[in-house]
Amino acid sequence: MSERVIYKHVAVIGIDGIGNFNTKTFTPNFDKIFENGAVTNYGLSMDPTISAENWGAMLLGAEPIVHGLTNNSLRNHDHKSEILPSLFKRIKNAVPDATFVSYCNWNPINIGLIEKDLDVDKYTNENDRELTDKVIERIKDKPTFLFVHFDEGDGAGHRYGYGSKEHLKTVTYEDEQTGRIFKAYEDAGIIDDTLFIVISDHGGFERSHGGYSDTEKYIFFGARGKGIEKSQVQNMRTVDLYAIVLYAFGIEVPEYNLKGFCSQVPLGIFPEYKGEYVKIEGKPYIPETKPTPDYRSEKGLSSFIPERKTKLALFFDNDFNDITGKHSPVQHGTVKFYSEGVRGARGELGNNGHLVYDTVKLGSESFTIALWIKIDRKLIDEPAIIANKNWSGRRCTKGVLLALRCSNTALNIGCGDDDFDFVTPFPPEISTGWVHGLFVVDKENRKVQTYYNFNLCHETELEPQYLVELDNLPFTVGNDGLGTYNNEIEQIFNIDDLFIFDGAFGEDEIEQLKKYYNM
Repeated sequence: MSERVIYKHVAVIGIDGIGNFNTKTFTPNFDKIFENGAVTNYGLSMDPTISAENWGAMLLGAEPIVHGLTNNSLRNHDHKSEILPSLFKRIKNAVPDATFVSYCNWNPINIGLIEKDLDVDKYTNENDRELTDKVIERIKDKPTFLFVHFDEGDGAGHRYGYGSKEHLKTVTYEDEQTGRIFKAYEDAGIIDDTLFIVISDHGGFERSHGGYSDTEKYIFFGARGKGIEKSQVQNMRTVDLYAIVLYAFGIEVPEYNLKGFCSQVPLGIFPEYKGEYVKIEGKPYIPETKPTPDYRSEKGLSSFIPERKTKLALFFDNDFNDITGKHSPVQHGTVKFYSEGVRGARGELGNNGHLVYDTVKLGSESFTIALWIKIDRKLIDEPAIIANKNWSGRRCTKGVLLALRCSNTALNIGCGDDDFDFVTPFPPEISTGWVHGLFVVDKENRKVQTYYNFNLCHETELEPQYLVELDNLPFTVGNDGLGTYNNEIEQIFNIDDLFIFDGAFGEDEIEQLKKYYNM
């Protein structure tokens, strides 16, 4: 067994938006630095593949659904958690005389992921070359822990497309900056006592990211240091950076907890490390198909949820009528029906056909969306399930849209000047099949919640600008409010029992709906 090495210094070079596109272009510094290091081009970004969710996972040691930070909220976040202290704070608690540097292109990392009472040297510059100049100067002081964040790679992906020649040229440019930093460690005479790490947060698809396609989810990770042997890293996830750094410093890694701290040391980095790596394997969830009870019968929906609270109720039992009789649909294209729904039949919508209910209005009050969704892990794009706004072009336009991705749902809310995506990954224990989703927009208490199979999975604050009327385009099921987006991406999906309710569901209403399904 190899001898355990405790490092005096750790350097983490985080490169936003390059995924594993280093495999598609010229990266001579990566190649040289990690020639005999521990690497993988198939590390996994956290779901969703978005910056705040992943840098938050790396520096807080928890999944996005636990730390709850988004690109919007990170800008105003004052991190004070005792349950999830930052990586900087945990190192400081163990090594009181440690010195810290955090130089970032994207300032929200310095604002929202590092406790303000820590003595961390922070600096922001949106030019990665100039940022590197500052990093090189700072390395002369031999910091204990250095964190660098580059962002021009992600900017090129958004501007020109991920994998485009312009994006790949920027990957090579980020490789150059990384090489300059590595040389600075050599010049400072501390490279032999340093664990040198390069990691990306996510890749991209076309000009965006957030889904879980291969080019979005796979990322490069490389580690080089004394005692590390040439190897392929196994089961690497971005959240594991936290545990890797702690282990390198000889600091105890907290116990794994999927609902809290869940960073782990992957196998294949430190030769002497033989610990167990927890990996959740999902199973299909296919509930038994049962007949839909008559709406107003003893076992019908109105016996569990008062009819006055129900805005819209679609059962998809070989028709698309609103069972409450309040709204009349207009069909565009052909909506299809199949047996083996959760209750009765299921509806197939998307580019084949969609429905418009002009008289459904969400208004300015709270509301709740409930439906069964059939998970499709092969989805590439993000079809709109329901919407009263557009899903291409200006997404900030007023309204609400629920989109389906291969591994999550995104509830998009726009107020006219801004918008945000409330993304909730599907439960890891469910690989395929059905999942029941409840999406609660609670304007009175300023929060948004997602429940899967009646368990609260995600919650975030609803900012004041979204406490407005959210009606814009016609209310559409199976497409965006323009009725065009799903046609462009040529995607279909299956849903069952779509209900829109007045008001924000609380524990009592959720329990009643759960009883309706005998769950």
